[in-house]
Amino acid sequence: MGININVDFGDLVPYAVDSFLRFIGKDSEAVELKEWFRAVQQTGIQESSVVMVIGMHSPMPLDAIYQPTRLILEAPIELVQLATGEKKQVQLDDQILTPRQFVAKGMDGVLFAGPGCGKTTLLHYLFMTTLRENKNLVPILFTLRRPSGLSDFKRFIGVLRKLKQRGSRQTKFLLLVDGYDEVSTAERKEISDALMLFSVSDAGNYLLTCRDFYDVYELRASRLRIGEFSEEDQLRYVTAFTSAYGGAINAAELLADLRQRGLRDLLQHPLLLAMVCIVRTGKVGLFSRSVLSLIARAIETLSFRWDEGKGVARESRIPLDGRDRINCLMRIAYSVEETRVSDSEALALAKKQLELLSCEHLDVREVLFETARFYGILIPTDDGNWEFVHKTLHDYLAARFWVETGKFKPNKISAWNTKAAYAACLCADATPAMVAALKSSESLPAFAEMLSNEASFDHSVIGRQLIDYYTQTRPKHFFEGQRDRISVQLTQDFISIASTKFLFHIIDVCAHERSKVQDTLVAYALAELLYRGVRVPPPLYSRLLNLYKLPKFAFRVYRGRQGWSAWDNFLLNQLQPL
Repeated sequence: MGININVDFGDLVPYAVDSFLRFIGKDSEAVELKEWFRAVQQTGIQESSVVMVIGMHSPMPLDAIYQPTRLILEAPIELVQLATGEKKQVQLDDQILTPRQFVAKGMDGVLFAGPGCGKTTLLHYLFMTTLRENKNLVPILFTLRRPSGLSDFKRFIGVLRKLKQRGSRQTKFLLLVDGYDEVSTAERKEISDALMLFSVSDAGNYLLTCRDFYDVYELRASRLRIGEFSEEDQLRYVTAFTSAYGGAINAAELLADLRQRGLRDLLQHPLLLAMVCIVRTGKVGLFSRSVLSLIARAIETLSFRWDEGKGVARESRIPLDGRDRINCLMRIAYSVEETRVSDSEALALAKKQLELLSCEHLDVREVLFETARFYGILIPTDDGNWEFVHKTLHDYLAARFWVETGKFKPNKISAWNTKAAYAACLCADATPAMVAALKSSESLPAFAEMLSNEASFDHSVIGRQLIDYYTQTRPKHFFEGQRDRISVQLTQDFISIASTKFLFHIIDVCAHERSKVQDTLVAYALAELLYRGVRVPPPLYSRLLNLYKLPKFAFRVYRGRQGWSAWDNFLLNQLQPL
């Protein structure tokens, strides 16, 4: 694979601990802190040395499948003064960085990406390589979804706050904080405050991960994104995955076929690519770009593989079919908030599901172990507990249980998270859920999840709801207008993930009259249609021409798309029907 990080890190933990002690000084409290920090570092190594991948019954070594990640450092927008005295916003060029180059720059960063794009794996890679290669920088991994992740992070910041001017200034830390979007709003604000304190302490730098469309409070850090897999990355990843998974797939032919069918979106990131490989080994076709549809087909393929493989590839001692095993996983996922599950809780929840199936006589532990060996979704951990291999899979299974048991009620949701968004997508009509999600800016990430996963909804109703939403949040957005042109910028641009049909509906409901909000939504919808090479239908174009009066009415739209940001400039007549 070209990445060699499989080394013995046991000797490096004492060095990191000694560096920490030099930083805090030696007193009566230092002994306790030393043991705590040693445990934090050992947990970091345990998490980072392997990768959990769907379909694998046990974690894979990180160096067996990891592909070199490219980071895209988003360029700032600068306000420059022209010779005429007029001020103009200028977009600088984005930078492409390797993870090592990012560390060498000594900057703070927030890494944004969608589910399954490799945020966590990148932090694990940075932790391992920095621990091995950089004697002047001590990496610390804080996984916020872990039971002790947030408390460990707070404790470290508490130590820093007490120190003030004490300790070695030569010791620097690289804080790798994973899962900002996986904690509450109050906790996110607390984390931001702590990172601001760390940033001004001259104790090092941090890299924080967060899913797209979430607000990151107050932090003045560089914004980064994960670059998409190159074609070479895709080939290496599929080859490595299928070798470990045991499927007979010609990697080059698979990738060429998906590109030819216009499914390049499924090749961009590791989780999607792994599920594509699983689906390809089975009898279920690929017809959608939706992540949820892909997960459903991957799990369906794993179920077929289980049911057809019993007694042939794998001998099962438990008479339980694939659907029943998935039901056990769904109940466990729904009942726990975190991806890690204690052994006792996993056994109790699986037992409850088996009792409903009149299978209480089965060995519950053996059911879970067999399911882990074949599905690779909930797998045993080294400390005797269980863990879902990816938060996206955990949320999907929990959402399915929520919907299939009839417990999902959109009007009663107080916090719209990813699980709730997935549940809405699994409903026959997600319109009530989308209306509820658009009541608050805190719920916009959930609304974006529904759009990206092709939820079924009344397009006209949601189009009108968008106008109401942006009318309420208008001060957060940029608008500048003249008689023959407008410039607009939304703080959260989700338009690029909307379907073409919905883009037409957005234009339709906004084309009755002009306002700052309606002009902004029309501009974003037109910019995305132009990017897709889609013209506006004649009746709708006539209405736009009547609204804006000029065929050459100019739109300037700030877009963040596929890892880069820029201003799109275009004229209305560029979308004129042929």
